[in-house]
Amino acid sequence: QADFIVAKLLNKGGLSDENNTLKLGYDLKKNDWPEWIHRTGLKKNLLPKVYPVGAHLGKLNEVIANELGLNKKTNIYAGTTDGNAGFLASSKFQIGSAVTSLGSTLTVKVLSEIQIEDSNIGLYSHKLGKYWLVGGASNTGGNVLEKYFSKNQITNLSKEINPNNSSGLEYYPLANIGERFPENNPEHKPKLIPRPNDETLFLHGLLEGMAKIEKKSYEAIHQLGGSFPEHIITVGGGSKNLVWEKIRMRIIKTKISSGINIEAAVGAAKIPFLFGN
Repeated sequence: QADFIVAKLLNKGGLSDENNTLKLGYDLKKNDWPEWIHRTGLKKNLLPKVYPVGAHLGKLNEVIANELGLNKKTNIYAGTTDGNAGFLASSKFQIGSAVTSLGSTLTVKVLSEIQIEDSNIGLYSHKLGKYWLVGGASNTGGNVLEKYFSKNQITNLSKEINPNNSSGLEYYPLANIGERFPENNPEHKPKLIPRPNDETLFLHGLLEGMAKIEKKSYEAIHQLGGSFPEHIITVGGGSKNLVWEKIRMRIIKTKISSGINIEAAVGAAKIPFLFGN
């Protein structure tokens, strides 16, 4: 999508950025497409030319500028993924900045001085300027809660939970078999027993279980050379649950708060100022 929009704005295709091409196999260490691509029969010259995030790609095409009513002197810069833009929107761009997204799944991102990757646990890094945005995604998250509770039930039952107390339950909440991070195991089974009759206690156990997975996720990054966060910014639907936030602070033992600017568009607008050249 980003490449398509850039092509339209510049009236010239074949351009991309280091973040959107990562999952296509682009080698960030060599700053080039990998050699194995030749063995697939694909011609390298058919692949896009890849630019760093924030690189100046050119001026807005005059025809497009007239159609959209934009200034013809508008500059076009290489962008990033929506997830990375969300990070830039909600967090300070400094080493150790951390963002947890509590949506249908749970994702964590930490800004690091070094590239951290471990395919065995589903950990990877995006390049942002001279730093690296390390991230991983667990299959736990809101999809588990929605399997057992409605949104109203979650809101009402959460009010009955004392976040300072432990539920006494040791859950690994998953909606289905299989986990990606912090353990990459397609056979990982959910652990949701014993199931108490008290629905409030059950929800309490689920929220704690997810907080423990979040903690393990940040610990995995720390063990490989990243910073353990002193402050976590939270985005996504789960960020609105203040009881869950307090549970997470107790378990992870770090400051946690909700993001103020969370729209990816805000992060995209920051790119020229952070990385523009």
